[in-house]
Amino acid sequence: MTAFSTEAVRDGALTAAIFLTKPRPAHRPYSLLRRDSGGPGEACGRDLSEFPPPSVSIAGASSFLELGSSLSTMRFLAAAFLLLVCIVAGQAELVRYKDCGSEVGIIKEVNVSPCPTQPCELDKGQTYTVNVTFTSYTQSTNSTAFVHGILFKVPVFFPIPEPDGCKSGISCPIQKDKTYNYLNKLPVKSEYPNVKLVVKWELLDDKKKNLFCWEIPVEIKG
Repeated sequence: MTAFSTEAVRDGALTAAIFLTKPRPAHRPYSLLRRDSGGPGEACGRDLSEFPPPSVSIAGASSFLELGSSLSTMRFLAAAFLLLVCIVAGQAELVRYKDCGSEVGIIKEVNVSPCPTQPCELDKGQTYTVNVTFTSYTQSTNSTAFVHGILFKVPVFFPIPEPDGCKSGISCPIQKDKTYNYLNKLPVKSEYPNVKLVVKWELLDDKKKNLFCWEIPVEIKG
């Protein structure tokens, strides 16, 4: 065991007392250390108080959130519209038709839905959508549709829910050189016989002239 002299013990106690009673610098906040340009390995402390947090405007944040919400809504509506267009385009089927005497208009296309194969197979008790795109070569205050089934060259009247063309997608009065989309329904009644025939669809103007007239072969089944 090492022995200490009385002088050594006294000197040590005096040194410790001086160290404990010496004023110490006040505590500094946490520092951000960086390498100084004075040389490698040197670091200087910089108080975090020198780097105040960025201020955030509540109004600015609110505007930003509203902008983001508006953009999201616009993207959603655009996607929904595109989906609707795709669905409508997928359901409408172009059919081969015969023009049976369009006098004061020209047919652009005829769609019957559903009609995946031609001749169209019409099931009893079902209702089919008919969409005709045509251009009028005349002015007319009104328009009226007539539908017939031609069987053995004999026309048989087919009633439709709405014969008034002005209530079937056409904005009346009809203008010259304007293109219209005529939209109507063709119900197939359960009491109809199983038969193959030709559907003849006419739309007449106020002078009883055909804005369009088309025919397609169909088969009633079921």
